Amino acid sequence: MRLTAAVVVLVFAVAAPAFYVAFYREAPTSVHAPVAMQPAPKLPDHLSEEAIAALTADPMTHYFGIRLTGNTVAYVVDGHESMAPYIENLAFLTNSVNAAIPAGTRRVGIVQALAEEGKYLNEVMEPTGDLMPTLNTKLTAGRTDLSAALSMASGWYTDQLFLVLARKLSQEELRVLVRSAEQTGAVVNVIALGEAAGQSDLSAISSATRGQFIAADDPLFAAVVSRQYDAVNNSPGRKTSL
Repeated sequence: MRLTAAVVVLVFAVAAPAFYVAFYREAPTSVHAPVAMQPAPKLPDHLSEEAIAALTADPMTHYFGIRLTGNTVAYVVDGHESMAPYIENLAFLTNSVNAAIPAGTRRVGIVQALAEEGKYLNEVMEPTGDLMPTLNTKLTAGRTDLSAALSMASGWYTDQLFLVLARKLSQEELRVLVRSAEQTGAVVNVIALGEAAGQSDLSAISSATRGQFIAADDPLFAAVVSRQYDAVNNSPGRKTSL
């Protein structure tokens, strides 16, 4: 999928970066749904405004209910092992949203920081080409450096940034991330999955940058993915495959 005007940046953080390997990849012509697609569980009767938006906004132009805006959009996705229950569905959701971007309007860059045998390796697709890369499902068992991932986006003139994680942060980690988010110059939205959905003070990151905090607990996350699956299947010329 060829894109030429704006920039979407996917920053996939798994460990503190040490060096970068740049590469580019064509977007898939079809979007693959997760292998085990289950019906979305029943949601509570009373939902937050953010949850309602995630379940009602156009899933092909919004990410967890937040409309993609600006010339440069960055996704910072934690690759910590806590993301294991979510990463396949998240990759499907993220890639299908980006695959729906009209040709000639945005470019996509990805940074995947991986730990191998005690060493740090970053696979980088910077926002400098015309090809649409895809978020994949690599994870690490080691600690991840989300601050370093945010710093990667700060050099890309990012307008809007999505930080996705599933683990709770210490107060020191949170303070560092708030500072790093402010330094990106972007509006940073926090998508909290799993245990992170219960850590409300993660909203300090989004509040400091005029962004939104989305606590996507397991039922809400499953419902968002289910809507995405239906939207992709109903898109002309684009079907998921199981």
